[in-house]
Amino acid sequence: AVVSTQSGHYGRDAQPATQRSAKPMKDPNKPKKKKSAFDVFRSEQMQEFKRLNPKTKVDLGVFMTNLSATWAALSDDKKIPYVLEAEKDGVRFEEEMSRYVPAPEFANGKKKKKEKSTDCDSALIPLLKLSLCLFV
Repeated sequence: AVVSTQSGHYGRDAQPATQRSAKPMKDPNKPKKKKSAFDVFRSEQMQEFKRLNPKTKVDLGVFMTNLSATWAALSDDKKIPYVLEAEKDGVRFEEEMSRYVPAPEFANGKKKKKEKSTDCDSALIPLLKLSLCLFV
């Protein structure tokens, strides 16, 4: 789409919109990453908040700001259960990764694209190839 950068309208002075590159496909069978101690704490606190306030919609920005401050204020002794749970999750992750074999299309982190097939001779130069494909 061509949109003006100043007014947001189409027009003569419009610049072509930049196109984002597509995110690579993720292997759905790949094990979930290991949780940090803070991730365990966040998950527990979110469940507790939802249990106590089932009809309240959570403002994640405010919730995470408050949660981060609470985490920073916790003593190391109070963080121990979360650290231990995170270590267990790390062991789970390592075990799952040792058994994980990526599917061939996800082997190098990107899903392979299907090749476009053409009926034209591949030795022709691109413009000639295009014109032959269109008029044949």
